[in-house]
Amino acid sequence: MVGSGQDRDHGRLDPHRESCHRRGVRRLLAGDKAKLERLTAIGSALLAAAAAFDHLPEPAGHRVIDVSGDGMANFGVPPSTARDTLVGKGITINGLAILSEEPWLDEYYRSNVIGGPAAFVAVAKGYDSFADAILRKLVQEVAGAPTTPDAAALARSR
Repeated sequence: MVGSGQDRDHGRLDPHRESCHRRGVRRLLAGDKAKLERLTAIGSALLAAAAAFDHLPEPAGHRVIDVSGDGMANFGVPPSTARDTLVGKGITINGLAILSEEPWLDEYYRSNVIGGPAAFVAVAKGYDSFADAILRKLVQEVAGAPTTPDAAALARSR
């Protein structure tokens, strides 16, 4: 994962992050291990993904975060808080809701997760239809992606 706190030269977590991570995991493991497996931190994941944009070799002209899942957020930063912050920075968030566990999850994503210009939610009725849904989502993103003047000129020259 980009931006995970790993030291690029030595492949280990930075000491402060590692300490915080261990304390948090120990706290969770001291409780119910089954609960740990059900944690969904959509907002925190959005913020971590956005932080990766700061580490690109060149600025991205079009910044989009894709999130897919089968459950609501139940841990970390509320997704609507993260979404509002990121949309304010010009980042678009698209979603793919897998309705196998929570049949209304697409509405939850629309209300709490997605945002920005042309943001949308794709839907997979279950895990069996996930591959088709991700393909539809990618096609919609590529077809709807704005082109920069440089990209348009390059396309015309070919």
